[in-house]
Amino acid sequence: RQGVLGALSAAGIRSTGANRAFSETEIDKRSFKHWLAANGFPTPAVRWEGVHDELLVEADRLTYPAVVKPDRQVGPPVTVCAGPDDVRQYLNRVVARAPAARHGVLFLVEDFVPIVDTMHVVYLTDRRGGQILTSVRTPKDWKVNPQARSCDVSFCPHPAYGQYRQEIERFVRAVSVLAPHAVGGLQCGITADGRCFFIENNARPGTATFGLVPNAMPCLADATRTPPLFAAPASAPGGSDAVTAAIALMHAEPELSVNGERLEAAFGRDFVPLSLRAGADGVVSKRDGFPSLLMVRGPTARQVADGVDRAATVLAGSAGYLPIDTVGLRAVLTREYAARDA
Repeated sequence: RQGVLGALSAAGIRSTGANRAFSETEIDKRSFKHWLAANGFPTPAVRWEGVHDELLVEADRLTYPAVVKPDRQVGPPVTVCAGPDDVRQYLNRVVARAPAARHGVLFLVEDFVPIVDTMHVVYLTDRRGGQILTSVRTPKDWKVNPQARSCDVSFCPHPAYGQYRQEIERFVRAVSVLAPHAVGGLQCGITADGRCFFIENNARPGTATFGLVPNAMPCLADATRTPPLFAAPASAPGGSDAVTAAIALMHAEPELSVNGERLEAAFGRDFVPLSLRAGADGVVSKRDGFPSLLMVRGPTARQVADGVDRAATVLAGSAGYLPIDTVGLRAVLTREYAARDA
């Protein structure tokens, strides 16, 4: 009941990582939502709770649009429902994937909050109240989108992080009470009028480690092998690398033949081959999950944009990848980080 870390601690063995209470903030979505509300953190309100058969009946009385999610990780992804038929279709998909969800899972119906921007905040808990490691703007097409016309990009740090820093730091202090040495990732959504809502917490190292943050995660002794699913600065907070752009190397075809050695030779460790697999005739990139990444870092947004231009020239020789919108990316970097670079 106390979890692995609790058992180790009880045996006098020093250990670090997500204990049971901290892990539950990701696994038990209902309890985490109520914890957020009880501590005064901004989060979409829960309108209704109930089991599968109750929700089938309640669907006709709900106000739409509404967000429906199970309180446990039984998939499929959280869905925005426009009406009762959407609710029933979603429940059918859940039960098809996890039949026990019909009786053993509680479903939540939340207010729909239109999100125009997303932010992941990676943090480290400790007995002094925790530490913010990095903040990331996550792209809308991060999972490979067959309709995408150009490679998507993630930015770090999030250009609007400073507006919400105090509330996020308060969250980290509060959650540090649950686990003294763990890595977490707070998922935030930002509305058009600038409100920031706390959505979920990624509390287990395998899913919480969005990037390589050197010397900041003693609970991940093998951190160098953890794929940076999101951009993170190469140096510690406050170091010389102030801005990072992570380019998602996307392609339209389901499978693309890739010269991985050429890309690694050109970009070194800044090329992260998440999508590469061994194919019948060599290395291929699969469009079935996270794309491979190209990390471009620099002390200013302008220098990052220059680095993206150079990277795009190299990638132009790798047929099959979607183009990088270098002009649009430079405009975004210049606009979003103008105050920081001033």
